[in-house]
Amino acid sequence: MTANRICQLRVRSTALALSVLSCIFFASCLFIPVRTPKTTAGAAGPAERGVDLTFLERGKTTRDEVLSKLAFMNTGCDSRTLFWGRWSESQWSYLWFAAAGYQGTGGGGDVWKRSNLILEFVFFRARTSYPTSRPGSWWLHRSLDRHRSTY
Repeated sequence: MTANRICQLRVRSTALALSVLSCIFFASCLFIPVRTPKTTAGAAGPAERGVDLTFLERGKTTRDEVLSKLAFMNTGCDSRTLFWGRWSESQWSYLWFAAAGYQGTGGGGDVWKRSNLILEFVFFRARTSYPTSRPGSWWLHRSLDRHRSTY
C-alpha cells in the first residue's frame, strides 16, 4: 500500500468513528409520564362526576334508575333485558421527544383505560352484574351472544 492510500483509509476510518460517536452522544430520546386530573368519558359523552356504581343492587335496582344514572355510558343497545355501558378514564398523559443532530420531533397524548359494564334485567330489575371488563374479554362476548336475539 502506498502512503497516500494509508492516509485515505485513516481519514475515512476517523470520519466513520466520529460519525458513530456523534450519533451516540448527540442523539437522545425522552419519555415523560405526567399525572393529570381524572377525566371520564362515556359512550354518550363526558361524565360530570366520574363512574359511581355503588347504587347497583341485585334484584332492587330498576332499569329506569340505571338508564338515568348511567346515561353517559349507555351504548344505545336497545334491549329490555340488557344494559351495556362503556366508558374511558384517564389519569395520565405522556410527552416524548427524540432528537438527532440538528433535527428533533416530539408529541404527547393521554393514556386511556377503557371499560365495559353489562347488566342483565329480569322483570325490569337488575339480576346479574358482570364485572367491568376490558374490550374483547370473554364476559362481553358471552353476554352479547346470549342476548343477540333481543336487540
